[in-house]
Amino acid sequence: MSGIVLLVAAIAAVALGGALGARLLGLTDALDHAIATVLLAALEVVVVSIVAGAMLERYERWPLLLGALLWDAALAVAVFRLRPRPPQRLSVASTLHALRPWQVVLVAAAVLALAWRLVLAVVLPPFAYDALAYHLTAAASWVQDGRIGPNPYAACCSRYPSNAELLFGWPTVFLGRDTLTDVVQIFAAVLGALAVAGLARAAGVSRSGALTAASLFLLTPIVLTQANTDYNDLTLAALFLAGLYFAARCAAEARLAFLLLAGVSAGLALGTKTNGVVLALGVGVGVAAALICAARDGASTRRSVASGLAVFATAVLLAGGWWYGKSWVETGNPVWPFRVSAFGTTVFQGSARLHDYLTVPPGGSRNAVVEIGRSWYQDLRFWTRSDYSYEERSGGLGPVWSWLGWPALAIAGVLALARRRDLVAVVLVPCALVFGVLPYRWWSRFTIYLAALGAIAILALLERGVRSRLRVPAAAVVVALALAGGALASWTLDPAGYGRKLSAADVVSLAVHPSRPRTAGSLFFREFAWLEHAPDDAAVAVEFDAPSIRFLYPLFGAKLDRRVVLLRPGDERRVAALVRATPAAYLFVEQRGAFARWARARPRRFRSIATVRGTEVFRIETILRR
Repeated sequence: MSGIVLLVAAIAAVALGGALGARLLGLTDALDHAIATVLLAALEVVVVSIVAGAMLERYERWPLLLGALLWDAALAVAVFRLRPRPPQRLSVASTLHALRPWQVVLVAAAVLALAWRLVLAVVLPPFAYDALAYHLTAAASWVQDGRIGPNPYAACCSRYPSNAELLFGWPTVFLGRDTLTDVVQIFAAVLGALAVAGLARAAGVSRSGALTAASLFLLTPIVLTQANTDYNDLTLAALFLAGLYFAARCAAEARLAFLLLAGVSAGLALGTKTNGVVLALGVGVGVAAALICAARDGASTRRSVASGLAVFATAVLLAGGWWYGKSWVETGNPVWPFRVSAFGTTVFQGSARLHDYLTVPPGGSRNAVVEIGRSWYQDLRFWTRSDYSYEERSGGLGPVWSWLGWPALAIAGVLALARRRDLVAVVLVPCALVFGVLPYRWWSRFTIYLAALGAIAILALLERGVRSRLRVPAAAVVVALALAGGALASWTLDPAGYGRKLSAADVVSLAVHPSRPRTAGSLFFREFAWLEHAPDDAAVAVEFDAPSIRFLYPLFGAKLDRRVVLLRPGDERRVAALVRATPAAYLFVEQRGAFARWARARPRRFRSIATVRGTEVFRIETILRR
């Protein structure tokens, strides 16, 4: 019970901090205030976690809660003294009343789809491949060690930027288990939808149309399938869209608050993933374009442009620069492990090249146009597929994008060149730069922002570019395609990694029978099923980098109580010392590896209890632990 109380207090603290921060910035527009509240709440989690967990090495409940309360107290004092104007109320009732029947269907479908994601997040354990491989092992190591440091359980990713992992860790450390960890990206989906609504309003779409565009974004298959996973792609896309929204607000009104919020968005993106560097630069291009447009119109001076860019850059570094600075100090390379070269000269030494980590698209590498076309074509013939995955490599942006989104965006872009060049410079050019510079243009999880732009373009054309007699059939097509994509993303859950798929009925059955096992091993990946019978306080010695051991996070247990010990070549003689102090101990190794052969040669000490998918588990008998 104490964990639940502390979690509620911690969430309330950062929500209050976000609201106070938005109030302090003097944001009177309700949508500005809502987006800023979510952004500043995320910033509070990140900053408090880094200060308490990395600087003070106290990544524990009470220090984190105290840090959040001190943050809130400082903001409350500032708000009390400055007394900024309160925000306007969101005109929800009038907006809903203005919805047409087809729009009501889309809004209701988006709400239901997101509610289903919440059910999945609460009922199921973490299951996403990269989450189990490295996103959550980072959070698990922080919780167990009581401090934030490099991830010892993922050699490839030990120093990756980890703002998203800090967000995943917030409910985990307070609740004392990972039951709600998968909920975090649902908030990211909401932030992305709010940003889409704001960008739609900036493009001249009505309030009801903006709400509909946000609903189309939420019904995008890759958005839905990512929402209840501990990946960071949806979070990154939502932060990018929020940054572009505040850049667009700067174009309309060059205020310090909008510059700060654009910088916070870009900085949080920078600290979420290494390719966040490019997305942060993209937002920076949008902000620079907005300030230049304002100076051209006489609303500001050149000095204001320079100072505005300085404010933006400062916010970016404060919100996302920690991970790069720490890596630079400790390894000499801010983007370790990647080697950085320019014009034939090595700028930063590293153990790997970016291309060493790139995934080949289905069907093999081709030129970019072929790869993109092949991916989008899979959504074009959506009726041939059975489901969508959170890691979808064949399509994923959905039927709406492949049938209507990209053509609508192309038409809207051409029209905007004649009528809204400011919007082109602030929003479309940054997106084009990001799309052109980053790899994985074919992979939907890395191009989620395209679905947002497509949704906005569709609503803009429906409201102003389609003849009145064609609007009803056009709207019907939009609804049919959106519902088809949402349904395909919702009725089956694919854990990827050749794990067992679950139908919606399977999930409902688990929800109404809470006593049934619901671990990653019992539901998805059979090589971890033996953990059902392992005590929560057991120790697991695991062969590190074994080819058949794909991820380590399930070994920690839902409460993160199990001790996970990494074994490297030559560590056989250390097993006794590593596990002697625990009431139960296990050896988890490659079935045909050196550790397995060594254990089999000592049958009195090591009893084999499971051999699944190239792995073997040994129970370490009492004789060894004594």
